[in-house]
Amino acid sequence: MVHSLLVVHGNSQKRYEKGLQLAENFLAGSLINHPDFFLLEDPKSIKIDHIRQLQHQLALRPYSALLKVALINEADKLTLPAQHALLKTLEE
Repeated sequence: MVHSLLVVHGNSQKRYEKGLQLAENFLAGSLINHPDFFLLEDPKSIKIDHIRQLQHQLALRPYSALLKVALINEADKLTLPAQHALLKTLEE
């Protein structure tokens, strides 16, 4: 089973749309108010507190789907500590 995907082709908007499309396919339905979908984005930077909050949410069992999906929009805005925390999550 795939645990993570990285979308790198196209501009930022196309990558975001592809990420949403993939999330809808994985969760088999609309993402609006879906309890197992998490969107992580910030106009300035994504800090370690955001990643820790995401880690906490992902550690819980899925509510209505078979799995949970997190979409990090513009991951290049992750601060260095946030990058390290995310890498640790992906390794586990």
